[in-house]
Amino acid sequence: MTALGKMGKLIPISNLKSERFFQISMVLLGSLIGFIIIGCSRDAERGPIEIAWDRDTCEYCRMVISDRAYATQIRDSSSNKNYKFDDLGCALNWLHEQGWGDKATEIWVADHRQSHEVKWLEAQTAQFVLDQTTPMDYGFGAVSEVVPGSIDFLTAQREILNRNASR
Repeated sequence: MTALGKMGKLIPISNLKSERFFQISMVLLGSLIGFIIIGCSRDAERGPIEIAWDRDTCEYCRMVISDRAYATQIRDSSSNKNYKFDDLGCALNWLHEQGWGDKATEIWVADHRQSHEVKWLEAQTAQFVLDQTTPMDYGFGAVSEVVPGSIDFLTAQREILNRNASR
């Protein structure tokens, strides 16, 4: 069997089927490549997001977030929802009250030495120094490296939760 192809030439139907198969294959391949590119760009959905200073409020105490040096963010990795806090203590108490346990989360803290432009640190790898004047008076400021008197994240977390339990 033959059919009228482009340019008015007769071509076998079997060639039309293979040409159609090729076109469908190219569309599917293009779609697959698009999905792969979108999937790989999911890393943009990691990490801290922009805070609207003096407008966004702390998820725990509901005060306006103003102090760039002590801001904290938590991202729920399963829902990709981001929560903002004015103090590490608020973030850790809120997280404890959620009962998430070992649920995958990202916790980001501002380096307290960078008060003009926020430098975000992963809380689990940051160090914390006490005796800071923080928005809610928990007293912990984050730094990126070990400094004299600094403690790790788990120690800071224990101290904050123990202090809150004794209040």
